[in-house]
Amino acid sequence: MFIVGILGGFVSGLLLFIYLASTQGLSTWRKGESIAQANKYTGTSVVAWDELIQRAQRQIDLTLPELPAEVRLAAEQIPCLFQEVHPTKRRVLGVYHNVGATDMTTRKGPIILYLRTIENYALRRKIGFEEQVRATYLHELGHHVGWNEGQVRERGL
Repeated sequence: MFIVGILGGFVSGLLLFIYLASTQGLSTWRKGESIAQANKYTGTSVVAWDELIQRAQRQIDLTLPELPAEVRLAAEQIPCLFQEVHPTKRRVLGVYHNVGATDMTTRKGPIILYLRTIENYALRRKIGFEEQVRATYLHELGHHVGWNEGQVRERGL
């Protein structure tokens, strides 16, 4: 009975090792990375919503100074909002809402980024969340400056 227990423990440990090695979880564990960082390899999300918002806002704040002055000034006037997913189109990463000329305000926008969708997209493509936030934000900002979908894509956004 004692040998069966030892053998069972060994097999369980071996299976755990194989699983961690196959998901790269073992290498992240050995490097001291967090569970959330390790899960970027397995495609599951454990990132809290507040953390996603903070990371996205930080990325936008880092992106704004990189823009040409006239585009940056316009971008600073457009609100950027965050939602988890588009209400009807689950694969949409972001949208730009242009307030029509008949509206009483002169305010444009907002840009809405769907952070859970961006997070899942980045995980599937094995790219960083912040990198995809930046790309999506710039894509939607391209719509603000008047580029249609084809023109935005021509510019790599």
